Amino acid sequence: MPAATVPADALSGIDTALADLAVTADQQPRQLLLRGAFDNPTVHSGGLAVPDGMLAVSVSMRVPAQVAGYVQPGSTVAVFDTFNVAEGKGTVPAGDGLASSHEYDQATRLLLAKVQVLAIGGKGTPGALTVPAPAQTQAANGTPAPDSATVLVTVAVNQDQAQRLVQAAQTGALYLALLGNGVDVKPGTGVDNYSLFGGG
Repeated sequence: MPAATVPADALSGIDTALADLAVTADQQPRQLLLRGAFDNPTVHSGGLAVPDGMLAVSVSMRVPAQVAGYVQPGSTVAVFDTFNVAEGKGTVPAGDGLASSHEYDQATRLLLAKVQVLAIGGKGTPGALTVPAPAQTQAANGTPAPDSATVLVTVAVNQDQAQRLVQAAQTGALYLALLGNGVDVKPGTGVDNYSLFGGG
């Protein structure tokens, strides 16, 4: 790399001062190794680097809901929730899980406008952690259909966000959206079966 672009704390070798420290983020091949990438391993719970003042929360979601695998550690995402609507309460969750029966009105609303992804998959797994889906969603040959496998996504959230995320994970279905430059994601009433096509 051009010398003028190399950060001041870039390392040219590993010395003994780093022997008792841990790398706090994944390193890629041919990536510059910085002194700031090392820290005391006791600072990080279970080897996962959690930003100061934040909580790490993992939720399970289907692979399409994870933007087809394009969500990676370090990504910034918005979180949406689809749920059964409480009758007579507007577009608020009924709290009884997401039912697929046609007699239920369902709605989708923005849950969290901007959160950072810390990890994909479980500890020790090389990538997405997939598990078999319920029998009715299996393909004819008995293997999970591509859109029915699930993946664990761990995000950094504050306490209020953690409470909302855990509640939504228990009562609905979560969906992620990658945030592009300049996007302005705002909370709102969302859409339900009746307003999906602008019918009010």
